[in-house]
Amino acid sequence: MAAPGGLAEAAVAVLAAAEPPDKLRLTEAAAAAWQDGRITKVGRADPPARPARLRAHATLATDRALLLQKSVVDESVENADAVGSLAGLLEERGRFA
Repeated sequence: MAAPGGLAEAAVAVLAAAEPPDKLRLTEAAAAAWQDGRITKVGRADPPARPARLRAHATLATDRALLLQKSVVDESVENADAVGSLAGLLEERGRFA
C-alpha cells in the first residue's frame, strides 16, 4: 500500500472498505506506516456518512451458517453428555458393563 497523505486519509480508506479482510489489511498497513514513519502527520479527511459494509444478505447468510454450526456442535456435545450420563447410570445399576 502506498503511504497515504496522513493518518486521517488512511482511516477514511479503512471506513470505505466493505470487506472485513480489506479493513484489516488497510488498518494494519496504516498502523505500520504510522509506526515506521511513512505517515508523519494526522492530516484531514472527510469520512463517509456511513462505513462501508458487506451487503446485508451476505452477512445474514454468514451469520446463519455460523449459528447452524454452533447449534450442531452444541447438540453433539449435549448428546454426548446425555449418552455418557445414561451409560454411567446403567453401569451403576449393573445393567451396562
